[in-house]
Amino acid sequence: MEVNQVYDVFQESKFLKNVLSPGNLLFIGEAESINYFKNYAVKHQLQESNYCYSWQEDKQEKFVSKLENLKQCQGIVVASVADESTMFNKINRLLADTDLEIPVFKLFDDLFVNFMAQTNLLQASDCNFREPTVSYGILTLPQSGSTFLCHLLTATEVAGYPIEHLRIPAFTLAKYCNFDHIRLLRTLFTHRISLNGVFGTKFISHFLQDFETLETGLEKIFSSFDKYIYLLRKDKLAQAISILLAEKTEVWHIDNQNIMLNYQDELESIVIDDELLDEVNQKLYFIGQQQEYIDKVLKTYQISPLVIEYENLVEDVEDNIQKILDYLEISTLPGTIKNLEYTIKKMGSDLSLKIAEAYREKYEIKC
Repeated sequence: MEVNQVYDVFQESKFLKNVLSPGNLLFIGEAESINYFKNYAVKHQLQESNYCYSWQEDKQEKFVSKLENLKQCQGIVVASVADESTMFNKINRLLADTDLEIPVFKLFDDLFVNFMAQTNLLQASDCNFREPTVSYGILTLPQSGSTFLCHLLTATEVAGYPIEHLRIPAFTLAKYCNFDHIRLLRTLFTHRISLNGVFGTKFISHFLQDFETLETGLEKIFSSFDKYIYLLRKDKLAQAISILLAEKTEVWHIDNQNIMLNYQDELESIVIDDELLDEVNQKLYFIGQQQEYIDKVLKTYQISPLVIEYENLVEDVEDNIQKILDYLEISTLPGTIKNLEYTIKKMGSDLSLKIAEAYREKYEIKC
């Protein structure tokens, strides 16, 4: 995989922007990495207050002499897609022969892990791992209402902060950069817990398929959790249309008015025709495949999850959240789940209903 492609996977988050923003850091890495950071800073109009150095094996003395002029540097960030640990060790050995006391961090193993764990970015990510009192994973398919469920569980303040932690960035680093995603998971277990020690996460089916291709497979992931919740959506047609519209508009979730307005503008450009309805059919097939995959995973790893249906969740939030907390054996104070606050909004629209109606008419589906 090309160096640029590795860094491109972070576009969906603010990781690189957060890393490049503090200033007064020295970034060391392959020429491709350094060029990427320089171009990123220009594109995003970041203040040019960092230093960059392209690592060359035959010019290590030049590197040490450069450091002499950077004694006030906050830290050195090693950015190597090829071999972060080897470069990190070499730089530390060079520093050991000087009187400079500049901390050295790994871009992926330290800063990315800290970013995910929401701890201080500029520190080693090593910590004394702690097991959560309860750990759970939400298994689901795209556009099944998992973001809505996660917002509700977070709002209880007793069910951790479930979001999707293991997705494209962690997978890409694990596959191409010797990144230990299980160590990331253990770090999250330590830091991303609610006050009662509960950790939650979610797994989307097609990202699980990616992680299954790694040498470690899924065994270490699934053996790490105490319990599982399986979130399903009964209305597969509505789900298929939701996936299709999300792909066309590039809006997967709506949590504020501006996104809602932009989403509605994008929907106006979508025309209902035979090509669109054929795409809906393809999404229905995809949903069937993904559900079969999750069912296979449950059987393979002998997981007996609590099954929650999205439609039931929407109809009775309190009952379903209480059912989940009871299943997880999380005790709550009276009133904990009443009037839970959340910002996520339903993405259903008049266009969704019209597409469903046209689909049923074309395929002569009665319901």
